[in-house]
Amino acid sequence: MFQLQKLQHQYENRIVLSIEEMQASQGEQILLRGASGSGKTTLLHIMAGLLKPTAGKVSIAGTDLSTLQGARLDQFRGSKIGMIFQQTYLIKTLNVLENLILAQYMAGKPQNKKVCINSLEQLNVAHVAKQLPEQLSRGEAQRVVIARALLNQPSIILADEPTASLDDKNTEAVIEMLIQQAQSHNATLFVSTHDGRIVNRFSKVINF
Repeated sequence: MFQLQKLQHQYENRIVLSIEEMQASQGEQILLRGASGSGKTTLLHIMAGLLKPTAGKVSIAGTDLSTLQGARLDQFRGSKIGMIFQQTYLIKTLNVLENLILAQYMAGKPQNKKVCINSLEQLNVAHVAKQLPEQLSRGEAQRVVIARALLNQPSIILADEPTASLDDKNTEAVIEMLIQQAQSHNATLFVSTHDGRIVNRFSKVINF
């Protein structure tokens, strides 16, 4: 389902990421563990097609990302990849429901309000559908971002430091939510972290 081969990325003359091979099967859950600056976020951006590696191949669902660009890459990303990054990237001038509808549009999917509301209901945040991002609590915003990431039933979910700055209770809640939602959608889950509290929730850990 997912495969990296001879991947390398560098900024100027400094190599920040070098992976000979990495692969995952559909539905697998993997923790990418390492200190800040170890290349985890760079890897997730490459996996999402947001950053082109200096060298190597990234294949998702049988598609080599290097063969896609422009609108084709945007549409593939929107339909196959669910992204949960440290910033929410919600459009501030659109309410929650409109943000989800936009995600459907960007993926080339029919704009279906009922599907969007259902996605919010699964994470118990349907009540914020008409609210603007600035009106959401931190917990509500996290759930909205997860709902958006899962909206188009992606093959792979990428979560970058989802428990950063959270207390123990909320850390457990967020990880449980991600794992359960990935399982329900049979999506491959990659979580990057330097948070040792969540290591025991994953059977496969890759250290950076």
